[in-house]
Amino acid sequence: MSANLKSEIAAAQKARARYGKFFTKEKFSQMASCSSLQEVAASIRENPFFAEGFGNISDAAVNRETLERILKERLFTDLSQLFGFDFALGSKLYRLSVVECEKELIMSFARLLNAGKSEFFRPSLPEFFERHLDIDISAVCAAKDFDDFLGCVKRRDLFLMVSLCRPAENQPIDLSFLEFLLEDYFCKKVCEIADGDEKIVNIFGIQADFLNLQMILRQKKYFDAPPDGIKARLLSLHSLFPRKKLEKLCESSVEEVERFIDESKYSEYFKGAVSADIAAGRAVRDICRKTMRFDTSPSSVLSAYMLLAKNQYDCLTTLVEGVRYNLASDKITELLPI
Repeated sequence: MSANLKSEIAAAQKARARYGKFFTKEKFSQMASCSSLQEVAASIRENPFFAEGFGNISDAAVNRETLERILKERLFTDLSQLFGFDFALGSKLYRLSVVECEKELIMSFARLLNAGKSEFFRPSLPEFFERHLDIDISAVCAAKDFDDFLGCVKRRDLFLMVSLCRPAENQPIDLSFLEFLLEDYFCKKVCEIADGDEKIVNIFGIQADFLNLQMILRQKKYFDAPPDGIKARLLSLHSLFPRKKLEKLCESSVEEVERFIDESKYSEYFKGAVSADIAAGRAVRDICRKTMRFDTSPSSVLSAYMLLAKNQYDCLTTLVEGVRYNLASDKITELLPI
């Protein structure tokens, strides 16, 4: 057995143990009934891993910004602890967690820059990520415009990709285009890092398939986008649906796309879902949960864990928003990708 395989087996065992401590669907339903963010914070604190993130912050001092900062810090800490262990044992999968972190940081800064609040960019990152990121975080914290930020990107292919989003003078960054480019960048890195490991490609390819379906449906339904424009937004990674089929759907009507979804083996996730985003999140979560339980491939387990950790983060941030805006508990539950 190679050293890399031994390290991935050890990391996969660690991932399964950590996943057993994730919030359950029942716990999320319970938290959706909270009447205040302070109650949500108290409920989240019951999980020892998340309790560490609160430090000396009392429940009474909690607001939305504080909670979301803690949740993001916990996501990065979780991934750094698992993939830092994986890295120390000689594996290469840690790079995917680094690229995921870079995606989050770039989008966070771009949103703040568009809002004229770039000075509020103050990420709290584990040392593991700061050491491996291809972005100079301390320099980003001082960036005042797009070109300042671009100068903080150290990796050439990431630099060239982000530069495609340079806005016209006095215009905001196109966040939708940036998000697509970052997601496709991640997809390309999956193929590069997987280096022929189909298990890794398939796990992330399933997520890409659902993101592609979601994008096609949204572009047709709400923007009446032309087929060529939709095809240009297809992610370069796929698993369940062949690219030719996805390209054909780009040329189809909304009704034909919906019929394809209804006839697919994953139609159950779209039925009753408030949006395609939520349906995609639920499908990926279920597939990854099965992988965690039954797959014998360490690389599959580690890949699934990364997606499940992000799913838990998305659920918690959605829950925080729902409680903050006083949504009914059943409405909040409908919005969770679980």
